[in-house]
Amino acid sequence: MRFLIAIIIAATASVALAAPPAGTKLSTLIAKVEEAHPGIVIDDIDWSDRGFWEVEGYVNGAEIELRVDPAGTIINRR
Repeated sequence: MRFLIAIIIAATASVALAAPPAGTKLSTLIAKVEEAHPGIVIDDIDWSDRGFWEVEGYVNGAEIELRVDPAGTIINRR
């Protein structure tokens, strides 16, 4: 029974977390973000388990947070 529970938990965990898409180059993502926001200083880039990149940085001293889809299109700015 414990073995079955462990398999169910492992399967659920692997489905719940989305991996970064294969073939997406971080350098391409950075170039697209810099093109859309000239002068941005990128502080952090993370892959969200909800299926998008989270980019944090500063533009003219103001903090900016971007969500970028796997193709490199900015889908949300906060």
